[in-house]
Amino acid sequence: MNVYRNLLILSATSVILACSSVSDHAKEIVYQCGIQDVTATFANETVTLAMRGQQQQLQQVVAASGAHFKSNDGRTSYWSKGSEATVTWHDENLPLCIEQGKLPNNVAFSGNEPFWLLTLNRDHVSYTTPEQELEFAASPTAYDDDNDWLIALRAAGEEVGQLRINTSICYDSMSGKASPYSVKLVLQGNEYRGCGGETTQLIQGQPWQLSAMTGSSGSMLDKPSLQFLTEGRLVGTDGCNRFFGHYSVDGEIPRLNVQGATKRMCSQASMTFAQKFIENLNNTSKIDIKEDKLVLKVNSGQQLTFAPKY
Repeated sequence: MNVYRNLLILSATSVILACSSVSDHAKEIVYQCGIQDVTATFANETVTLAMRGQQQQLQQVVAASGAHFKSNDGRTSYWSKGSEATVTWHDENLPLCIEQGKLPNNVAFSGNEPFWLLTLNRDHVSYTTPEQELEFAASPTAYDDDNDWLIALRAAGEEVGQLRINTSICYDSMSGKASPYSVKLVLQGNEYRGCGGETTQLIQGQPWQLSAMTGSSGSMLDKPSLQFLTEGRLVGTDGCNRFFGHYSVDGEIPRLNVQGATKRMCSQASMTFAQKFIENLNNTSKIDIKEDKLVLKVNSGQQLTFAPKY
């Protein structure tokens, strides 16, 4: 699958508060839940979710707001509010699902030298630097041949700046942290460049299977894998045993911490490989995305390369 293929672009409707009833939706909506595509097809008072080659029909239930559907066994659910939805698939909580062609309702961009922070909340923009804080109205103006969305920043009805958003992976100029959007801000006669969105949009939603680990060789009972779940939970297999732990990508350096595993006995070669695999995970210093591959770079200079499972 193409991890970038469906990274979201800002459409004119992304800055307008959408209604949340089923009747306001198109018959079929495709969501991006991290790197996982989910298709929701509506008919009468049901919605059919499709992902990973499977389908499941859900029944509408009463909700205080939005459109809420559940499976008969309660293990799968869909709850949409505007252009966003929360989806649970067979007890697995997917990351925030966003309609393709739209940004999250709230998204932040930042840049360095000089430092600046800009938060886009539908049709409102907050801009902050160490010296000033400004507020603007935001309105989309055009979508050009470079796959950029142009957002006009307005104050007192006058255009005072412009935000250009591109759906290409961006790396922070100081930390190297990966983000899903590149941005150019023109304001007060100055031009600034930066990155935006959450790193989790690039890594959550599917299991990742190991395709290469530098400096190691050996046979494995199972192919090692890992999955970045919501709420910072990390799970996977080291090629012999299943493991669990936590992760954080909020700071400049990612933190992966494997805390426990099952105790199955495997061949000596498999267990040696598994031990090195876990050691590398715990010493990850950078997350990179290259040609649909997840690359974890380790303090020792080694790296682990993964491909999406589905």
